[in-house]
This record gives sequence, C-alpha cells and structure tokens, in this order.
Amino acid sequence: MSRWLYPLLLVVVATVITVITGLRFGSAGSHTSFAHIIMPTPGGPSLFHASIDADPWNGNGPCNPVDAAHAVPSGPHEVAVCIESAPASLAAFDFTVNFDPALNSCTDVSCPSGDCLDDNPDANAGLTLGSGVPTLPWLGGNWDCNPSDVVEPTCEKYGIPGKAGMACWSLTGPYTSPTGDVSFPLAVLSLTAIAEGIDSMTLENVVLGDTDIVEIGTCNPAMNVPIDCYGAEVYPPPPPTPTATPTPTRPPGVGGTIKLPPSAVAAQSNGSPNYSGWTTQGYAALAGGVAAAAIAIGGAWCVRRRCLR
Repeated sequence: MSRWLYPLLLVVVATVITVITGLRFGSAGSHTSFAHIIMPTPGGPSLFHASIDADPWNGNGPCNPVDAAHAVPSGPHEVAVCIESAPASLAAFDFTVNFDPALNSCTDVSCPSGDCLDDNPDANAGLTLGSGVPTLPWLGGNWDCNPSDVVEPTCEKYGIPGKAGMACWSLTGPYTSPTGDVSFPLAVLSLTAIAEGIDSMTLENVVLGDTDIVEIGTCNPAMNVPIDCYGAEVYPPPPPTPTATPTPTRPPGVGGTIKLPPSAVAAQSNGSPNYSGWTTQGYAALAGGVAAAAIAIGGAWCVRRRCLR
C-alpha cells in the first residue's frame, strides 16, 4: 500500500466532517427565516397580503417595516398583524395568530361588554395601539370587536391555547385604512416570553372585507379571493441565570490585632481551631517535630565526633 494513502484518507475524512459541521440547522443563530419574502409585481406595487411583524416598535412603528424574525427580550413583548397593498379600505376583518404556548404566554383582558377595542389582541382602531405609541395610519372610528357582546378578542380562540384572535367590523366608518403599496397594522398581540426556543408563528382564518362587507382577501383557508399570508419567527431567550449569593467573610482587624473573645480562648484550650488556623495539638506536634530533629542532628554530630567512646 502506498505511503501516501493514509494521509490522503485523513484529509478526506477531515473535509467531510468540516462540511457536515458547517451545515448544522435549528439554532436561533443559524436558522434562516423565509417567512416574509415578498415579490413585487412587474411595474406595480407589492401583492396584497397579510403578515406578522415580530418587532412592532422597530423603525417607525408597527408594520413599518415588517420584521419576519426577532430575538425578543425575556418577559413582555408584542407582535403585530399587518396588511400591505390593500385594494380597498377595510370595514371588517378576522384573524388568528398561532403561537407556541410553551414559549410564549398570553393573558386575556376582561371585556364582558362594549366594543373591546383595547383588548388583547388590541385593535388599531384609535390613536394609540399596543404599548400606547401613536399609530398612523389607523382603521378609523366606530369599530366593534365584540359583536353582540359574545365574541371578544381572546388569547384562546375556540378555547385552544396558542390561538389568539379577534373579529372586528365597522358599519358606519369613517374608513381610513390605506390602500396601495402601504403596510399598516390591524392589531397588536401582547405576549410574555417564558422559555427559550424558536416560536414559528403563523396566520390562520384571515378574512378581510371592504366597506360593502364584501370579501377582498382570505387565507388559511382560502375562499373566494385567496391572498398570501406570512408568519414570523420569535426567539425567546433562556431564563435568567440566578445570581450567586456571596459567601460572608470575616472583616480584617482595624488599628491592631483582633482581640479574641472569651469563647474563642476557651475553644483553643480544648483543641478547637483558633483564629490563626492552628490547633493546640498542632502546636504540640510542631514542638515534637522540632525536638526530634534536634536529637537526630545531635546524634549525627556525636557519631561523627565519636563522643560516646
């Protein structure tokens, strides 16, 4: 066998290992999101679609821009449901945000009656949204997100954890949601990160209606007018590391030596450790060792000098 065969085999094995290592997937750092790839139509605006903004307060506000991925802080955070390039102003909408309840928790806001515009999810039907930041453009006034006081926004649509949603409409307007190549929020969902991982959120049961309450877009499932709906990935961090409690230490003496208390003096007489770290038995052993060494040295000198003749 050639003497070059073994080195060549080693080089091939090392190359294969390097390639496999470089193709690892699954962690928040190496995972690539393809959730929000928008292809504009030739010579026109982007296609009409719905999406999730993983970082609503990045940039100029919710959905401006739309972030398809975000490493959220530990604790409370928000995501937004966005519409882009709508062909007409909205007068009705319905949606569900699917999230992982093991990674993010969602707290319902009590709203037994009324329009429930500031529930969770929080509809973009006023001058503020979510964390209270002014949000323009907005849906307009006279919206109702609790039709007949029986279907308010919820963190558990159909009673299922991990399905947050709402259904809202406006019969009288004004209808102020923008049209054309503009992205704007329908609502903001408040969550709390509770565990580390990758939460791949998706949109479901999206229904959008115009001022005549006619369907202009649906997805997951699609009905008469299908549109694209894009999810987002949220990366909750690991739980915080508990802070270690420092071990108390004895303060050094100030202005001289430390005077031993009576209890410490009594402990030393009983063979207990004193403040220098020595015991009474330790001192006795040290003295015995010194004496034995002296006898050995003296004996050796005596033998050398023949002092015992």
